[in-house]
Amino acid sequence: MPSSSVSAILILLSILVTFVIALTGVDPPYGQLAVSGTQLVSKSTGKPVQLHGMSLFWSIYSEGSPYWNYTAIQALKCQWNSNVVRAAMGVEDGGYLTDPSGQLAMVETVVEAAISLGIYVIVDWHVSATYQSQAVAFFTTISSKYGSYPHIIYETYNEPLAISWTDVLVPYHKAVIAAIRANDATNVIVCGTPTWSQDVDVASANPITTYSNIMYTFHFYAATHGATYRTKVQTAYDNGLPVFVTEYGTTESSGDGTVDTSATATWYTFLDGLNISYANWAVDQKSESSAALISGTPVSGVGTSSYWTTSGAYVNAHLQTQSNGVSCSNSSSATTTTTTTTAASGTTTTTTTTTASAATTTTTAAAATTTTTASSSTSGVVTVSVTTVSSWTSNNVAYAQFTLNFKNSGTKAVCGVTFKMTLASGQTITSSWNFTASSTSGQYALSSSPNIAAGGTYSDAGFIVSGGTTAPSLSVVSYTYCS
Repeated sequence: MPSSSVSAILILLSILVTFVIALTGVDPPYGQLAVSGTQLVSKSTGKPVQLHGMSLFWSIYSEGSPYWNYTAIQALKCQWNSNVVRAAMGVEDGGYLTDPSGQLAMVETVVEAAISLGIYVIVDWHVSATYQSQAVAFFTTISSKYGSYPHIIYETYNEPLAISWTDVLVPYHKAVIAAIRANDATNVIVCGTPTWSQDVDVASANPITTYSNIMYTFHFYAATHGATYRTKVQTAYDNGLPVFVTEYGTTESSGDGTVDTSATATWYTFLDGLNISYANWAVDQKSESSAALISGTPVSGVGTSSYWTTSGAYVNAHLQTQSNGVSCSNSSSATTTTTTTTAASGTTTTTTTTTASAATTTTTAAAATTTTTASSSTSGVVTVSVTTVSSWTSNNVAYAQFTLNFKNSGTKAVCGVTFKMTLASGQTITSSWNFTASSTSGQYALSSSPNIAAGGTYSDAGFIVSGGTTAPSLSVVSYTYCS
């Protein structure tokens, strides 16, 4: 064989080995899933299983997008006892339709975190309108890249409106299912049902029978949806339809209002009696009752009870009572943080510290190294640093997710910060949250009033870049005190 051919083969093998290593994960609790009658089952044992966990908030909104990363998913597994996480990818309003690469990158971050942590992940096309060709393209990409992993569950249509199941939704689902099955013959697919995924009884009269391992979506909000809606589920179940509650709330259907723990408990009892899986809406800090986190929760606080809302604390307590097949070790791993601070005098000080962080028994699919660099304003009162949350490659393009960290070393609260950020050559911001570009090139401002207390920090702004994984250089331009 010519030496050039040998070299080419070796290079190809190297690429393939690298790809496999990058996506090495841990088996999820029940291994490969399947559907048998009304039940979600472990394919290897044939025994019914139940998934319980959390849904991430819309990927397109700043109240939830900071939690689309490994750190938050690890907390959901280790501190929330979740064996499933739902990635609710926004389609409209700046979502996949206008930013396919950015949204796909966010989904891939969550998927790879779930694979590495050994839990299931629902990839949700989060929309209430029919975009069949775009859905086919999206799920073709996801299934071709991750279809070989038993962690994956596809949710093809979040909440259809009051449209015909037989005439509109069945043809739509069949088209998307066909695209998935071209790459993935096995993993479970959950199909949205009419009227915000509540009419499972209607779907049960004409189920999709041309494919296996198909389930049907049901959503409820406990303070609004009561016995009448349980009757819908019971009818579907009695008709042999396998139901999956991919989203439920403890509140009113608006996502706000009363947190009705009594009504939620009734639903838990009902669903557990039928062995139906469910995921709570949502991991976010929006000022509404269904949010699991209080305003200002940093990514590192997802697993800390002091950051949980009434709803979050209630759902967490319920999850802790369940045997979900997940566990985390008490060992720790070291994270090295390098901080460079430039004082007013021009003196540069570099400090390297090593701290212990909780580690799980699993390996990381995406890059697990966290590196922090920082530079300060000339006054030194407010400084900014950037943390690399994760990095990955999609379609031969390198992506990275960063969190911005602002520190107020002064004696008064700060409510506004403008900063300068210079990206590495070839990089482009594909998604960002909690800051906006200013009229001056290269300068940005926090878009919400952070109210950084004296001696406090703010870490709720962040972004994703394509074109490389190098952290940007940063400096604070100006800041304003709270009035």
